[in-house]
Amino acid sequence: MSSQNIEYIIVCVNALVSILLFMYSMSLAIKRKRIVFLALIFTSTTLMALSVGALVTMFFAHLNLSYFTICAFLLWFNVMEIITIALFDANLRHQFGTIEAKEMAKRENSEREYIATMFERYEKLGKTFNNKLKKQDFKRISDFINVNLDKPIFLLGLRDTGKTTIGRIISTKLSQDFVDTDDLMSERIRPRYKTTHEYFNKVGSLSYAETEGLCIYDYFKANGTGPVIMSVSWNVVDSENAMRIMKKIGTVVHIDIDKDKLYRRMLRDGDVESFIGATDKNADKKALYNSMFEKYMALYTSYSDVHILTEATDTPLENAATVLIGINNYFSKDANG
Repeated sequence: MSSQNIEYIIVCVNALVSILLFMYSMSLAIKRKRIVFLALIFTSTTLMALSVGALVTMFFAHLNLSYFTICAFLLWFNVMEIITIALFDANLRHQFGTIEAKEMAKRENSEREYIATMFERYEKLGKTFNNKLKKQDFKRISDFINVNLDKPIFLLGLRDTGKTTIGRIISTKLSQDFVDTDDLMSERIRPRYKTTHEYFNKVGSLSYAETEGLCIYDYFKANGTGPVIMSVSWNVVDSENAMRIMKKIGTVVHIDIDKDKLYRRMLRDGDVESFIGATDKNADKKALYNSMFEKYMALYTSYSDVHILTEATDTPLENAATVLIGINNYFSKDANG
């Protein structure tokens, strides 16, 4: 094989590598949304232009000049860029979870501050919560719960009952950490699944609940079984293992709401179809909903330590007060034997 043919091959390979690098850099910039990849795009574009230019010159000008040094130099640059992109992307993948966790913690702190501000506003105005709980009683009940709270509280209930919002409020008032198992699940299933909804639709309710049980077990294994407010998914009761863990280490609080009012809320939020698992447009959604409601009410009743009925028309603060009253009554009975 002549030296000119070798040069042709080197230039062709170099041009191909440059094109692939350009395409890969573009995909990374779009997917990762990081401006730093624009520098890689610029570099790969320049190398691609030089490589293609050298290739065109060799094929059409038929010059007898040696391009070996130039081609080798460009190929070396391409190899270095491949290594740079690979290392940089691997570093981003490693840090991606940490970055997202920090952003989540930032949002969490912001929400806690907002909730605390709402409490202060209500208390300054001297309002009552749900016409049951005055501001001085609220502090008394919170203090009593904190004294008796030596294990986790799990908030259980159907979707759209406000578990997460109520959990954030009472955790702020009790000065305890709040954990949503949706966040634990998201960390566990990524990057294979983008969302918990996607994972649920793929594996079904039972497998989802079993995985959630593992998330709960791993969390408390790593952090201990001290006081924490944890909101769990509506279908976690499908897993006996998950419920056995929760019953063993904590207090299970069932947040309930009127069946018909909850149905109207689900309709408003577009959650009925995903809840009942109906794909047929002609299906009797209300009948399927009623069936699912009764099924899970029976499971919630069998597993929960505390049952609390909230009002769909009440504000989250009022419902949080109702939940705190229920927890307070449960601890009071327990303290009195």
